[in-house]
Amino acid sequence: MGRTSDARERLLHAALDLIWTRTYDAVGVEAICQAAEVKKGSFYHFFASKEDLAAQALEEHWEHSLPAMRRIFAAEKDPLERLFDYFDQVRRLNVERRAGGGCICGCPYLHVGAEMVQGSERITSTVHRILAGHFAFFRQAISDARDAAKIDPGADVALLARAVFALFEGTLVLARVHNDLAYLDDLIPGTKRILGVTT
Repeated sequence: MGRTSDARERLLHAALDLIWTRTYDAVGVEAICQAAEVKKGSFYHFFASKEDLAAQALEEHWEHSLPAMRRIFAAEKDPLERLFDYFDQVRRLNVERRAGGGCICGCPYLHVGAEMVQGSERITSTVHRILAGHFAFFRQAISDARDAAKIDPGADVALLARAVFALFEGTLVLARVHNDLAYLDDLIPGTKRILGVTT
């Protein structure tokens, strides 16, 4: 099995990478084990099934993303700059991935969640929980922007947050479909238009 101490982490990483770049249905346990350099028999020591592995891989990815999200969306920062800094970070990560020979993969949670909407309840509930947490950062930033009079004081925060989050996720989908980073350039001006920001 090789490095047993990190076999679980290698399986999680391989599963997320393969499922994210391909699809859940297209990736089997054997392919994940090969990519992770873990024997198939050892897979079941850590996970009950591919479904279990996929759900845990998504959860781990989100947990590992949270420290950076909290830094970017820190309360002491200008609320609109939180959003714009996050969009810049997402673009940089995709530029790095492309430079390393990878593709623009979009949002792993939306990608897997959309595929599994009629499939695994375990994976779907995991995706719903993660997306709710992800959305909460957007909503708080927009709420703080309203309170700081950066946007219309009478604005419907929930509605604007949903619109900006939909723009974000939809733009990532288009960038993935076309494998074109240029779509990500629309995030900041599009968000400004939604929020009514003119500067």
